[in-house]
Amino acid sequence: YWMNSEAYAVSILKRYNEQLVSISRAHGGDLYIERNSGFLPFREVILKSLSGVYTISEHGKKYLLSSYSHVLNNKIHVSRLGVSSSSRVVPSNDDIIISSCSSDASVKRVLLILQSIGEFSKQNHVKVTWLHIGINKIDFERRYGSYLTKYPNLKCKILGFIPNTEVVDVYQKYSPSLFINASESEGVPVSIMEALSCGLPIIATNVGGISEIVDDHVGVLVDKDFSFDDIGNAINKLIGNREKYSKMAFKKWKDICNKEKNFLEFYSQLKEY
Repeated sequence: YWMNSEAYAVSILKRYNEQLVSISRAHGGDLYIERNSGFLPFREVILKSLSGVYTISEHGKKYLLSSYSHVLNNKIHVSRLGVSSSSRVVPSNDDIIISSCSSDASVKRVLLILQSIGEFSKQNHVKVTWLHIGINKIDFERRYGSYLTKYPNLKCKILGFIPNTEVVDVYQKYSPSLFINASESEGVPVSIMEALSCGLPIIATNVGGISEIVDDHVGVLVDKDFSFDDIGNAINKLIGNREKYSKMAFKKWKDICNKEKNFLEFYSQLKEY
């Protein structure tokens, strides 16, 4: 499932059984060398040994081909991940609730999300609720509490660690206006797919394979080095057209991020080996 040490172990096993069919997916942390301080060992050994490589994005496929086309030949393909179906959330016309979902890893840039939403609430003189999944509340307050004093109009609802199966239930309960991702690097985030499955408009950085599931029909892509004004303008744009973007976000999930459809296609491709 990850093209890292397990995939290398399979390459060793294949030395003793050349008839072994070996397949690996490739995502983000197991794919992009920049995510690993410039060190991802045994790439060529692994790629030579595999019968098939399935990246989860076109961006990932192009990234591998740019360095290893001489060993990949015709054995690299795209097979998208996905999430289960949900029902579209109809956001309140009165409240501005902005959701996000990530760990506190530096690549996720949680502080930038806080500051961007905080500056929006401050400059527009509006009350905003920020709903975040994936960080323990005590850890959040210890690390980011001092920043909140700058933003009296920002209310934070930190929900901690929630099982993947319950994330969509949170969106159904709170009806967010939109979803935001400010990552410095990504593959194709499941968190965005979950948001799309609920019809949440998306603001996200244009990194990795995000542009393959987020476009100007479902939200706003911003540059990796965005400004607070960029996010503020994006929020105003989406808030002013919630229903239109919500319907298109749900359609995007159905067309590209539907787990049942994508996994059945992957299964039929594996049968061909």
